[in-house]
Amino acid sequence: MSEQLITIDTFTQDGRAHICQTKLESEGIECFIAGEYASIWCHLVGEVRLQVKESDVARAVEILHHNVEQDVSA
Repeated sequence: MSEQLITIDTFTQDGRAHICQTKLESEGIECFIAGEYASIWCHLVGEVRLQVKESDVARAVEILHHNVEQDVSA
């Protein structure tokens, strides 16, 4: 049985979603960007979604939160 994908963040620009995806994948967390190619409107309403497996949610959120804290302190 495959795990459910959980949206951990939404973006209005897919560029930021790709940065987060790269960070998570460098930490060994498989993730997906949903809605990226659905339509031009998805970018206007923030429907580009970063998703991870349910079992990776807590670790993924912690990694991204820690990464944001480092960006603010720099």
